[in-house]
Amino acid sequence: MNKEQMADREQLVGKAAFIASVGGARGYADWTNPDHRLRRLLAEFIGMAGLTFILSGGAAILARYGGHALQPWQTVLVLSLVSALWLVVAVYFLGDISAHFNPATTLAFVLRRDMDWMMAAVYWVVQFAAAVCGSLLARGFFGPEGNLAATMPKPGQSWQAAGFEAIITFGLILMILNLANGPKLNGPFIPLAVGAYILAWGTMGGPYDGASMNPARSLGPDVAIGNLSTWWVYLIGPVAGAVIAVGAAQVLRGPAKAQEASAAQGTPLDRSWKTLRERRSRRRRSAERVAPGGHAQRHHSAPAAEPLVSVEGPDSRGEHSGLPPGPPQDLAQLRHDRRAHIAVYGDLGQCGRAQRAPDELRVPGLG
Repeated sequence: MNKEQMADREQLVGKAAFIASVGGARGYADWTNPDHRLRRLLAEFIGMAGLTFILSGGAAILARYGGHALQPWQTVLVLSLVSALWLVVAVYFLGDISAHFNPATTLAFVLRRDMDWMMAAVYWVVQFAAAVCGSLLARGFFGPEGNLAATMPKPGQSWQAAGFEAIITFGLILMILNLANGPKLNGPFIPLAVGAYILAWGTMGGPYDGASMNPARSLGPDVAIGNLSTWWVYLIGPVAGAVIAVGAAQVLRGPAKAQEASAAQGTPLDRSWKTLRERRSRRRRSAERVAPGGHAQRHHSAPAAEPLVSVEGPDSRGEHSGLPPGPPQDLAQLRHDRRAHIAVYGDLGQCGRAQRAPDELRVPGLG
């Protein structure tokens, strides 16, 4: 690759950089596969419907079956906790497919050019529909008690509530973009960070205006109770916060990298299996590079070794080991031979640990 090609690649942003990183349009075909797109939309539906169901259902259950009347802060604390826990779980088991669960997050990814507007529009339809379904399902089970966790600003403070929503949504989206575009993309604690943010701001801001940070999360309960009079607050605020967060992310991290677009678009099923096969192949190659003394070679560039062990004496004729006569056997064959009862090097993660073999089955150099 010459300098001009490298410069062109460095100038690619978001989705374009991601397509180049997977081998161009042909490699990107896995991401445009209808099956993968369906999986992404289904993941969004499950995550969003689960969020509004647990919030609306939780509010109704607390109001009907929670015993004595709870203080508003107690209800807010419980609902913030259960919604944060749900998001942690959902991001863990759906994150490799798609885990926006928020129209504001999808908007941010579009503005960062990690996905196109057409797919984003489909995302928004699915997210809003899922939110409504989750709250209606909760109402069907538990009734409209507790206002189904509907978010409402204090009387006469609609614009103040919109500004508050913009601020807390700004923080949420900025955190997501930094995690997606930064060095901790694959960290196992990312869902915990998302859940902690939701819990913190939900508990603090919940008594004031509900601390939605999510237009779909507010729409679902509003539709279920039949009151959309203040929903605009939870549309304008999060949208403004997401737009500002995109600008801040540009300053903090620069243009979107390929890994950010990958986080926005998930991993196709075929690619997941390919990655797994590649890992298994690397493990096999590492096993084949284990030296006769049981210690792995340190340099990957070392030439492949000859068969690592040979069975001397009667074993080579198959009299004791049960191995067919022929050329010296390699470690894999010996390890899986039940009749030999010999562990050549045990667990691959414990380089060189070997069980003691009977004298007549001792492999030279391994004990």
